[in-house]
Amino acid sequence: MCSGTALGFFWALGAAAERRELYRFSADLGKLALRIADQYGTSYEKCRALVLFASMVSGFDNVHIRANLTRLEEALKYGQSAGDKIYTSLASIHLTQTKLWICEHVSELVVRAEECLGDVSQWAPSGDMSILAQGVLNCIRAIGGYTYAESPAAAFDTETFNESEYFARASEACGTPDVALSWYQAYKVVGLFCLGFANEAAALGFYVYDMRDKHPKHTRYSLFFHAMAMIQCIRGGDLDSETRTKYLKQIELDQSYIRKWLSPSPVNTSAWIALIDAEMASLINSPDAFKLYDVAVKLAVNNDWLLESGWAMFLASILYMFIHLNEPHCAFNSKEAISCVPALKAWAASFSDEALLVKHSGVPAGYNYLSSCVDSRTQYALKRHAFTSDVAVQTDSAIMTSDTSPSTYERKMDHFEEDDLSSMNASDLASILKWSKDISSDINLPMALQRLTEIATENSGSQYTCVVIAREAGDYTVATSMTPPEPCQVHEESLSVREIADPLRKVIIQHALNTKERVYYEDVSTEPRFSSESQQSPYRSVICLPIFSNRGQTFGAVYLASKYAFSPNTVTLLTLLCQQASIGISNALLFRSVQAGTRENLKMIAAQRDALEAARKSREDALKATKIKSNFLASMSHELRTPFSSFYGLLDILSGTELTPGQREIVQTAKQSCELLLKVCMHPLVLKLEASALKLEYSGFAVESMVADCLELLLPMAAKKLDLSYNIEPDVPPWVEADYARIRQVLMNLIGNAVKFTAKGSVRVICSVDDSVPAVKGEVNLKFVIQDTGIGLSSSDVDLLFVPFQQADNSSTRRFGGTGLGLSISRQLVKLMGGAIGVQSELSVGSVFWFTLPVRIHETEESQQALAEVSRLQKQLLSDRPLRVLLSSASSATQALLCTMLKGFTVSTVSSTQEAEAYISNAQPQDPVDFVILDDQLETRVDDLTRVLRASTLPSLQETKIVHLFTPTTDNLADHPILRPGGDGATGIIRVTKPPRQARLLQTLASLKNLPLQPPLVPVMNESALREEEALARQTLYGNVLIAEDNPVAQKLLVTQLKRYHLNVVATSNGEEAITEWEKHEPGYFSVALFDHHMPICDGVEACKRLRVTENKRKVPKQLPIIALSADAQESTKQLCLSSGMNGFFTKPMKRGKLTTTLDVLSTHE
Repeated sequence: MCSGTALGFFWALGAAAERRELYRFSADLGKLALRIADQYGTSYEKCRALVLFASMVSGFDNVHIRANLTRLEEALKYGQSAGDKIYTSLASIHLTQTKLWICEHVSELVVRAEECLGDVSQWAPSGDMSILAQGVLNCIRAIGGYTYAESPAAAFDTETFNESEYFARASEACGTPDVALSWYQAYKVVGLFCLGFANEAAALGFYVYDMRDKHPKHTRYSLFFHAMAMIQCIRGGDLDSETRTKYLKQIELDQSYIRKWLSPSPVNTSAWIALIDAEMASLINSPDAFKLYDVAVKLAVNNDWLLESGWAMFLASILYMFIHLNEPHCAFNSKEAISCVPALKAWAASFSDEALLVKHSGVPAGYNYLSSCVDSRTQYALKRHAFTSDVAVQTDSAIMTSDTSPSTYERKMDHFEEDDLSSMNASDLASILKWSKDISSDINLPMALQRLTEIATENSGSQYTCVVIAREAGDYTVATSMTPPEPCQVHEESLSVREIADPLRKVIIQHALNTKERVYYEDVSTEPRFSSESQQSPYRSVICLPIFSNRGQTFGAVYLASKYAFSPNTVTLLTLLCQQASIGISNALLFRSVQAGTRENLKMIAAQRDALEAARKSREDALKATKIKSNFLASMSHELRTPFSSFYGLLDILSGTELTPGQREIVQTAKQSCELLLKVCMHPLVLKLEASALKLEYSGFAVESMVADCLELLLPMAAKKLDLSYNIEPDVPPWVEADYARIRQVLMNLIGNAVKFTAKGSVRVICSVDDSVPAVKGEVNLKFVIQDTGIGLSSSDVDLLFVPFQQADNSSTRRFGGTGLGLSISRQLVKLMGGAIGVQSELSVGSVFWFTLPVRIHETEESQQALAEVSRLQKQLLSDRPLRVLLSSASSATQALLCTMLKGFTVSTVSSTQEAEAYISNAQPQDPVDFVILDDQLETRVDDLTRVLRASTLPSLQETKIVHLFTPTTDNLADHPILRPGGDGATGIIRVTKPPRQARLLQTLASLKNLPLQPPLVPVMNESALREEEALARQTLYGNVLIAEDNPVAQKLLVTQLKRYHLNVVATSNGEEAITEWEKHEPGYFSVALFDHHMPICDGVEACKRLRVTENKRKVPKQLPIIALSADAQESTKQLCLSSGMNGFFTKPMKRGKLTTTLDVLSTHE
């Protein structure tokens, strides 16, 4: 899936949506494009996809345009991270535009729009983007009253902006003026109409309609106001008949264009169409105008279009007022007009000029109808009330009631009639205000309810009063109750309404809460619904008043009961009191919620504090455990290195003696194994991996040598039970540069596991180039595959395979040994080298482990010389004719490897000795066989093949030579022909140890052919070898050496090494003895001293310190050079030794290279 596919979908939407009107299909396609961009796209594609969806699709999607806010905010983040200045600018502009449409507060929005213009000017300095942002900003300023608005020409002018000058500058910098100006003019139509310049808005709207296809996704917003402006002009009556006809036709065109989106997206367009329809009906004095305005208000409010709902209420109220003023005796109820006024007052507050409202309405300025009503009632079944606030604020400046009931139901509770309100005198109203302030003054909910209960009882003559309140669980409980003359009781242990003992009280309260109605009966026994309950209650008259929140939620009720009838005036007084007290109770409830939330937060903070303390203790414990582990690993490394150092030193000495080729090969193999073990002991690998302190050491090496070295160490383990072989594909570079030691460590672990868990069968190691991963020039990705026929793994065990200290089966530890840590280390090493590792396995069938690594192709003098030697041998062997070779091996990997090594030879392969014997028996005189390479561990089969070959009378087989590939073991080591003087080369049979290596194999074939010897190429020494030779050549340090070593084997080894350089060695077993020996002789007698770090009685550090003190006391002319020897490879140990006064530090064993370098350095100070 191409990441650009998503963007291609969006550009196809223009034809599908606007040309063919496939809006729903286009919306689905746009959402699919968003998913594609989110899954496959980069930040660049995600930003553009989100912006294109918001600008081109969301208008006809059946989801409110408000959903664009989240999309565009994400688009801003993606665009900024991708550096896409153009679409980052568009995202910012569309975000501001969306906030304008959903009517964010203009005072905040104008700041946002100004910041958007500033950002766009920096991101995209070209004129197009700036014009787009300027158009939105001007519209917002106009609606908010931030412009001069003295005339249509100066409608958008401010202290810092002049429109005429701006157009002169913008026209020069604009790259696509049609698109940019169509956007600007579209928003200018909106601003002109809202400022009252209807004629200019109507004239400019024709340009917007003509340019509607330039950017069809926002022009419908402008065309809605264009239609409104034309209706306003027609209503003014100043148009001639031709212009009036033109305007009416254009209104139909605008409506038709907007109506295309009505079916796919009614939530975004239905309010526009309904309001224009209502305006047209009022224009022609249609009796359906009231109904259409009602529909427009419903659609605007229910779909959350605040500006449109304000205009709908405003225009409807104007129609009502004209009817009320011009036809006062008509049957039209004036309360219908009054019902719009509270909402209209809140909406009108967003305008800065009262004259502006008069200019739109046509109502005389002297008629202050906005403050002439004291009651409101919403006649529409709205989704919510048009104007609500979260927390009400009570003031003394006005006495006014408003319907705060929820809009999701039709409230049945009767409001005050005008005569009820007029019957109340000023003292009653003043008392209500005083009581409500008294209740609101206490933010504590129980105290506020107690005060409400006391006031209601005192002023009504109630013989029983209670207040029920809602709990967080959703049910209602009795909070307070009062039976005069007893004081009011606040119930700490709440009593549920369902548990009230008085049946009348219980049923009346439940009825009022369920129906949300005011309940008032002078004699409740006359009501059939409650007649039975009234017989069981001593009270005759009841009042129950629900308490509503400012959002219309019922959060309680006040119940009063008496044996005597309550007067209607009392009911009116208590109703007003409850309405006013609901503000204080609402705030008290909110405060209670805040208190509860605060308590929960405190509990959470305490829990977090405890968790933090536990985490701190856990961290301290982890640090202690890490320190203990570090000490353990250091100690383990020291204890392991001590015997291995002696072992390696003895092998090093042995390799310097005269050995036969076979002996030298065995010694070299033992040294390689010892070096590998020493390196593992020297580097606490687990600790370094955990601390991310392991560093890679890159060097050049031959791939064949690395794989063959690993197999050479493991072949003796596998020789008796399975076939262990390897193959290197021809396209693998012969020399590469990587961390040789770490790759070898991973290979040894994987091959060792394969051998350990394979009882019979085979283990194959394949090295190839991984072409599935692209590589840069000069690099390749090598893939190593280790395939075995062992016990295998189930799918559930594979998941645990690379987890530290985990094995597929716990019984594996008892059967095969191991800790389960090797594969975990291997995975971390491969990851550190930039590769990947994995496994495919089947239980009881076998496993295939693999890992890939990026390596660099290595081309140096050393590698070129090695390749040149192989090329020389090949040319020498193939100088006369292509030699024919019969290869017998049961391993397909070995067959493939030897075929690659013998490139240019004519190679015939068979899988067993029997097939080889049959091949020789059926050989033709014209087909000579120069060599038979037999890969078989049994020497008896070699003897059988030799007899068959010698028994043949064909001249072409008389000169055939046999090369026997075998693995040396304890069973056949004594009979190893290479160790016998003379060998079997004279008889045409030679045995070569496995694994096969190309250079050695070609040299063997050349020797069997008795080819004339050519002087070998001079080998290129590595850097350490060169330093060793140079140090030996210029050695000038002679004399006496003082050593201190407590381990007898290590001491003997060190003495032997030093005596090879003709030095006199004085050996001691601890630091105390070394100081005694030094004191026996004159200063300068010893040329150098080598002290072990860890020794009993007196270690090397203490001995050095004491010796330096003695030297200072004697004022010796020259200090004794002291070298520290330690099996502890930690940096801290080195610093400890050097800080004590030692001159050098070396880890055991002392290799010849380090020893000669030390002698050379010390000799320069003689």
